[in-house]
Amino acid sequence: MQPADGPGNPLSSGDVIIDIPPVVPGIPPPRLQKGRPPGFVLAGLLVVLWVAGWPGRGLGQALDPSSPQDIMREFSILAERLRRSPHDVGTLNSLGILYARAGRLNDAILLWNRGLAINPRYIHLYNNLGSALKAQGRLEEAIRVYQAGLSIAPSFWIHYNLGLLEKDRGRYIEAARCFQACLRQNPSFEPAAQKLQDLGYVLPSTGSDAAAYAYKPPISLEGLPLSPMDQAVGPQPSGGGATGAPGDTGRPWRSGADRDLPVTLTVEACTAYLEKVAHGAPNRMVALTFDDGPHAEYTPRLLDLLQSHGARATFFVLGSRAEVYPDLLARMAEAGHEVGNHTWNHKSLAKRGSGAALADLQRTAELIAALTNQSCRLVRPPYGHTNAEVRAMIHRQGWHHIMWDADSRDWQLSDPNAMLARVLRKTSPGAVVLFHDIHSGALRVLPVLLPALQKAGYHCVTVSQLLRDREPKS
Repeated sequence: MQPADGPGNPLSSGDVIIDIPPVVPGIPPPRLQKGRPPGFVLAGLLVVLWVAGWPGRGLGQALDPSSPQDIMREFSILAERLRRSPHDVGTLNSLGILYARAGRLNDAILLWNRGLAINPRYIHLYNNLGSALKAQGRLEEAIRVYQAGLSIAPSFWIHYNLGLLEKDRGRYIEAARCFQACLRQNPSFEPAAQKLQDLGYVLPSTGSDAAAYAYKPPISLEGLPLSPMDQAVGPQPSGGGATGAPGDTGRPWRSGADRDLPVTLTVEACTAYLEKVAHGAPNRMVALTFDDGPHAEYTPRLLDLLQSHGARATFFVLGSRAEVYPDLLARMAEAGHEVGNHTWNHKSLAKRGSGAALADLQRTAELIAALTNQSCRLVRPPYGHTNAEVRAMIHRQGWHHIMWDADSRDWQLSDPNAMLARVLRKTSPGAVVLFHDIHSGALRVLPVLLPALQKAGYHCVTVSQLLRDREPKS
């Protein structure tokens, strides 16, 4: 069998191909090159991106998977992983996203279909494949993919995406049913509630029962027999908007012990130092935080290390990277860690208009909620760039604006002793500590810091746990 002609076909006319049975009825089977695992089909494309050039970036700037440089970085890691494990469905999913970002949507579809042929229960593939088909205008096929996914697992995110598709087609009754189903599974998923309001639903305030729902059709929907929702869904209560900030003025038991910092930073020396600065503290808690991830190599190793010490942490992720590695976000949530919002592509909130900044944060928050099944209420501005307007925008959403007390500078320093010394100088009970999981520094510091904290009586908790501990007791 010869490959079909047409743009976007990854196969040349001389390739030997094998057929993969179709996974979703009505979707043509993908065809893959025999003897080479999917993911290497378009390596030449990424080599072109690599040599095409890109603007230089300073140390510490986050990876941006939409840039040619970082697409190539991610591709290299994932391609090697796929070489070792050709049937790794998570890697196929991630590679498909990279191909889509490189403008090769047909090849992304091929990879996702291949993943479904291996494991038809991998729910993220249905979302990605359905969205790709929708983008190509193949709406009936997209609907079948979404419906096939819902037959596998009742994903509120698929219900939401299917509702968006139906709304775009003008099928408002079907769209409303999809958004209702989404909210029955996840009542706190605000985008679905907003879409229902757009369709004319008047949602009750918190505490109202289902009978309080009222339907008022907008002008464009007059006469349509829409039914009101059958389950109360109210807005989430606003958070207090607590803000951490560089500096330790909120921790009165912090002593001026910097001059006593040990020269040799062993576990024992660090333990003694941490005990000294914690003198008189009623509760010894610290929040370890990791920015800019997830990363294919470093984040799993950090999760293993945290688990081995019974430590909880908070990961401030980029939406563009979380989308590539959904399994890592699910693993974070399952392990009891917290996932915070670090924007979609690490662009400064202070340098953007409030509308664009808010849309960026909302997009990331929606993805985090979909991947973790937990509402995301923490925001850390990229680079620490913030001002009164940024803080007010974040607080208006009921979110917390989170900075840090101790900065490891792991993106800049190569000496683990220097990183550890920076952390110790600013760490005492109540501290928020900054690392990055797109760099290897934390993996060299934490094997000393984690046992030292434990021996000194500290508990590594999430930022939200730390905020609750800081709240005045009634």
